[in-house]
This record gives sequence, structure tokens and C-alpha cells, in this order.
Amino acid sequence: MAHIHGRIGSSPVLATQVSVMDTKEIGDISELTAMLYFKRRGIPVLIPYGDNEKYDFVIDINGIFYRVQVKTATRPNDSIIVLRGRRSTYKKKEGRGRLSANYIGKADLFAACYKEDVWLIPVNEVGTSGSMHLRLVPPKDKINRKNIKWAEDYTFDKQFNKLIAKGS
Repeated sequence: MAHIHGRIGSSPVLATQVSVMDTKEIGDISELTAMLYFKRRGIPVLIPYGDNEKYDFVIDINGIFYRVQVKTATRPNDSIIVLRGRRSTYKKKEGRGRLSANYIGKADLFAACYKEDVWLIPVNEVGTSGSMHLRLVPPKDKINRKNIKWAEDYTFDKQFNKLIAKGS
């Protein structure tokens, strides 16, 4: 039950309990964030009916449709963003329980969301491993830098501009 926490002018301010978000709520916020990035650029967003598709929504860029799978990224430290792009499926009929599968052929783009930022990553660049680390700053050691995936190469605007160029 809410109780009066204070007043603004003569109106009471109610204090309510703020619950911790579960993973579904966090995912919903990421989806809305990604959709908003497209809508702000005038791109139609199509949402499939139900929750059974392997993508969250479809975008229409100059008549070319792209299936977008949204993932909430993590940032374990100041230098990388981590995308985990695998999905769980349940094979009750085969008696196998939960299986993990990639999105190749099921979606075209990942929209990796971390807080208010979005990176667009072609699904085929993530590959079958289903995981990608986007580096925000150069590593301190002298590791092989040619295999590094730089976050700046996958910023929403940079990848979005590539999609626009492809469709014109």
C-alpha cells in the first residue's frame, strides 16, 4: 500500500514500492529503445503478432525488409560491450529439453542495447558462436588487434547508413 511521502504544494506525494525488473521487462525496454532509434529516423517498424518469431520486429528501408532481433548487451568493464546472440528452444517432442541455437537465417540484424545506446550488428558477423565482444577502447596489452571488433564500427548510425546505401 502506498503512503504519503511528502507534499508538493498542497498535493500529497505518494511513495510506492519500486520493484526490481525481471529479464522480460529489461528485454521489453531494450526492444522499445531499438524501435525508437528506427522510428526517429522515419523508418517503418513492423511488429509480428505473438511471441513465436525468431525476430522481434521488422524494419522497412526503401522496400527492403530486415528482421531485427534485439538483445540487451552487458558491459562487464569500461572497455567492452558483450552481445550474447543465442536463443533457447525447447524440444519436448524429442525429449531433449532446452537447446541453444543461433539466429543465422532467422534474423538479419541484432540491435544490441546497453542502457540508451544501440549498436546494429549483422547476424552473419556474429556467426554460429552467438557471442560478440565490441571493444570501446584499445586493450592495454599488445594482443592481435586485427581480430578486434570495434564498437565504433557497429554504432547505430554507421550501420544504419550502410543499410540506407544498400537500399538506394
